[in-house]
Amino acid sequence: MSVSVAEPSTTRREAARELGASFCEEKLSGEFDIVFDTVGSEVARNAAIELTKKSGKCVFLGFAAPSQPVNFAELIRHQKQLIGSFAYSKEQFELAVNLVHHCNGKWVKNVGFSDVQLGLEKFLEGDFSVIKLALRPNFSV
Repeated sequence: MSVSVAEPSTTRREAARELGASFCEEKLSGEFDIVFDTVGSEVARNAAIELTKKSGKCVFLGFAAPSQPVNFAELIRHQKQLIGSFAYSKEQFELAVNLVHHCNGKWVKNVGFSDVQLGLEKFLEGDFSVIKLALRPNFSV
């Protein structure tokens, strides 16, 4: 199995490579059997549909935009399947927990409520030197 990742952040691309991604670039081209959109913006969703090959599956996880127009002619002609996914099964959660030991501690920053806004603003500015923020309500520096 080969995993390709489209990611604008250099830091996140490096993390994807460390986790075993075969190919990481800012944008992808070609066609794929299964495409996951984890952002949820109109641009990301359209790119995911475009990158999905005929009879392929496109899985949507991101929430950035609540709705958008969809080119149903493209979906019907190419028999693409759209799948929305929100939660996970107990087995999937256990698998994810077992994979945590592969993650690098520098990728996650624990923050309290007072630091959430600054962290999110950095993400909006494109600063992904920290890949994920973990809200810890009782956390203080």
